[in-house]
Amino acid sequence: MAPPRPPDFDDRVQSAYFERADEERYAWTTAGPGFADLEEEALRPVVGAPLPGLEIGCGEGNNLVRLGRGRGWTGVDRFSKKLAFAARALPEARFVCGDGSSLPFPAESFQSVLVRDLLHHLERPQAALAEAVRVLRPGGRLFVLEPNARNPLVRLQTHLVAAEAGARRFRPELLETWIAELPLSQVSVRTGVPFPLRRLLFHYRLGAPRLGSLSALVSFLRLGERAIGAWIGPKRWSYVVATGRKAGGSPP
Repeated sequence: MAPPRPPDFDDRVQSAYFERADEERYAWTTAGPGFADLEEEALRPVVGAPLPGLEIGCGEGNNLVRLGRGRGWTGVDRFSKKLAFAARALPEARFVCGDGSSLPFPAESFQSVLVRDLLHHLERPQAALAEAVRVLRPGGRLFVLEPNARNPLVRLQTHLVAAEAGARRFRPELLETWIAELPLSQVSVRTGVPFPLRRLLFHYRLGAPRLGSLSALVSFLRLGERAIGAWIGPKRWSYVVATGRKAGGSPP
C-alpha cells in the first residue's frame, strides 16, 4: 500500500514556488557575505564524498558550488528553468530533468547521493528515498539533510513561506523510521547547524543581506548562534542529517 499523502501537500503551491530559476537566491547562497560558514557546516558531511555523485532536487546548483563546483556530480530536478540556469552556472557538472520519485538512471549508477531540503516538498518522500538508494552502488553513500521541525527558525519559515509547510512534520524520528526500511548500513541520524539566525537576518528577501558585510556584526551573531544553540540543545538544532551506506560491496 502506498504511503498516505502528506496532509499539507499542495503540488500547485510547490510548482509555483519552484518553477522559475531563483537567480537572486543562487547569488545569495553562493556569494552573499556573512553566512558562508553556515552553508559549509551544513554540507561538511558531503565534502569529499566518493564520485560519481548525484544530487536529487539540485535546483540552480547552489549546493554543487561547494562540492567542487559540480565536477563528477550530476544534478537532477524536475524544473527545467532551474536546470538551464544551473547548466550555465556550473558547466563542469551534468544536469538531467527528472522526478526524484522516479529517477531516470539505471540502478547502481552513483557512489554518492545527496538529498537536501527536498523531501518535505514532495508528495511521496519515501519513494524519493527508495530511488536514491536504488541508484547507489553497493557500498555507496547516502546523505540526507532536512529541516528539523523542532527548531524555532524552521517553524517560523514554515509559516512565512507556504511551500515550506511540509517541514512542520520533519523530525529525526521520522527520517529514522523511513531509513530503517531501506537496505542501508552504518546509518547515522543526528542534528546539525544549531541556530542559523544569520540566514534569516541576512536573507535576500526577508532580511537585510547587506548587513552581512559588517564583520563585527557577523562575529557577534556567530557567538549568539552558538550560545542559543547550546541553550536549546541538539534536539532542536535546525537540520536533521542522515547518512548511510548501501548494503553489499566494499565501501568506496
